[in-house]
Amino acid sequence: IFVTIPTTSATAERSFSGLRRLKTYLRSTMGQKRLNSVSLLHFHKDVANEMDLDSIINEFIQRNDQRKS
Repeated sequence: IFVTIPTTSATAERSFSGLRRLKTYLRSTMGQKRLNSVSLLHFHKDVANEMDLDSIINEFIQRNDQRKS
C-alpha cells in the first residue's frame, strides 16, 4: 500500500491550482470535454509548444467542406 500512495499531493494541488486559473468567467460556459482538453494543453505546455499549429489548422479545415471555401 505504501508503494502505491504518493508521498506528497503537490502534483494534484498544482493541477487544481492550474484548473482554477483556467476556469475563468468566459470559460465557465464550455463543456467538460473541451475544458479537459484545454487543461491538458495547459499542464503539458512543453509538448504543446512543440506542436506544428499550421498542420493542425490545415487538418481542421480539410475535415469540413464549408471550411474549405
